[in-house]
Amino acid sequence: MNLTVVFFAAFLSLSGVEYRQNTESALLPPVAGQLTGELESKTGIKIRFIIDKNIEYNSKYFQEVIKGRKSDNDIVIFIDKVKNKYYKFQGKNTTGLLGPDDLKYIIENETNGFSGLLFNEKLDSLSAVLASLISEKKGVTLKGLKGVYVKPVNSFIYRLTNTPPFSFAVKAFYYRWYMFISIFPIVTWFVFVKAVEILFGGQAAEKGIKVWKVFLFTAFCVIITRVLLDYNRLVGAISAILVLFMPFVAMGSAVFKDEIRSFTFKFFGWED
Repeated sequence: MNLTVVFFAAFLSLSGVEYRQNTESALLPPVAGQLTGELESKTGIKIRFIIDKNIEYNSKYFQEVIKGRKSDNDIVIFIDKVKNKYYKFQGKNTTGLLGPDDLKYIIENETNGFSGLLFNEKLDSLSAVLASLISEKKGVTLKGLKGVYVKPVNSFIYRLTNTPPFSFAVKAFYYRWYMFISIFPIVTWFVFVKAVEILFGGQAAEKGIKVWKVFLFTAFCVIITRVLLDYNRLVGAISAILVLFMPFVAMGSAVFKDEIRSFTFKFFGWED
């Protein structure tokens, strides 16, 4: 038993992800561990995640975590899973590779919507983004990034995820993704089409339909860009379930195809 504990503690320390003693149990994110270890071995830059709960971030807490080690090459990200907050520290040798404002922006976006279901996925995604940016600045190639989707944090589409009204859509998606998928098209249709028709008439509603379609397409592009890696494991599980029940879905669609078509066309006001 003691050997198991020692082995597990050593494995965590090498991974770049640390769980404090008062932290709720969690599984080790595989991508985060691989990338942080390879990044440190090739660049000397250490990304450390301190996962704790009810953090009172101050100099005493920080010194307890650092424990006398040199932190000039460290980027330390403290994540409070209970308060859903983060704290960050950058060593003086890392600010030239990743500015404090850029680091803040990336962490805020990638930790937004933390939940138990997506915690490992979002930690993996954050590690991939930081490792990619730092290794590019250092001019080294990380084998661990091959086959890993790195979110394009500097792209225009990704920037839109932090801009209203798209930021509200992203937050709603993270809050309840299944409700969002079923409700968002209906709510936006009512805003852009039905409400416009009531206020301004049929001609304005026709233009509203075009605006609604463009907005809906853009919103989906923004959301896919933002959450693509976070839900990959969840999507895999759902896909497996759907495969099992696909015969029932196919039979239901065949039996009720006329009713589904009629309802959809009537609800959205499309011509049959």
